Amino acid sequence: MKIVKDNSKEQLQELYDLLKQNTWDVTYEPISAERPYDTLIVKIYAEVGGKNIYWPAELSFLPGLEEDIKDAMIMQCFVPMVVEIPASLNDALAVMINRINTKLPLVGFGLLESHSLIYFKHNLLLPNGEQKITGQIMQQTLSMISYLLYNFFEAFVDVATSKKTVQEAMKTMPFSRVYA
Repeated sequence: MKIVKDNSKEQLQELYDLLKQNTWDVTYEPISAERPYDTLIVKIYAEVGGKNIYWPAELSFLPGLEEDIKDAMIMQCFVPMVVEIPASLNDALAVMINRINTKLPLVGFGLLESHSLIYFKHNLLLPNGEQKITGQIMQQTLSMISYLLYNFFEAFVDVATSKKTVQEAMKTMPFSRVYA
């Protein structure tokens, strides 16, 4: 058995420094009773429907794969978006999420029924060990996630609050031709 050093804390510190240098609003949250992993929280800001909002993007390395993947680490990007969704809308939202995810450049949206939560989650393979993270891939990924959240958030809220049906929301969202 080959032992591979888990340097996730060092990698998180490097990412923290790189993101801060590039004007991202980022904080570090250590492992706690509420948080199973050391995590960076990156605030993604947007103006949606005339309101300034932000989404907390949680960035953490998935542990336990050090023996299987020796030269890379998996960075999970998890963004909770819409909470307190009525269970009666789960099926409609699942259909909507599936239709959207099949066309996205970066997947994807999801529904966590046990927490009544719509989220965005994406995993990245990043270098582990002696290779340095440049931050460019993380910045580009966060920019794309920001773009996707901005473009689809309002449609999810409209369906989750029963303001619109899935069909109505998808007709009015950006790129509606793609999803027709």
